[in-house]
Amino acid sequence: MKKLIYIIEIAVLVLFMVLGSLYVIDHRKTDSNEPDVFSTCDKKYSPPPEVLEIPSETAIENVKKKLEKKSIETITNLDNPKIEEVIFDAQPSIYLFDDKVNIVGKNLYKITFNTTQDGLLGPMVFYVDKFNGNLIGADYRG
Repeated sequence: MKKLIYIIEIAVLVLFMVLGSLYVIDHRKTDSNEPDVFSTCDKKYSPPPEVLEIPSETAIENVKKKLEKKSIETITNLDNPKIEEVIFDAQPSIYLFDDKVNIVGKNLYKITFNTTQDGLLGPMVFYVDKFNGNLIGADYRG
């Protein structure tokens, strides 16, 4: 009989240790605003708001606002530039408008404007963040 009580006490102790560990893990997830396993009363998990992509047309307009009048005059496809979606695996060799921006792994629009000087300098290529519309950088020409 004493052996059975001893086994039951160990089982209850192990059960409390497992549940206690799960509670600690769950509480840490809740504190870091991650989805938790058990619902806790002290804090509710709120998932980050859905981040929506901006339309490519908005990205094109953001680039056009930054272009100088002299550059606009040389563009042959101002109303219909080539648009690609790119994600860089390594830091590319482009001109960044802000040196502190890391574009590795970011979703970007690559917007290519053909110009009358493509044969000499190549097209104008700009990179725009797909989620906030910020102009990130441009390819070097010539």
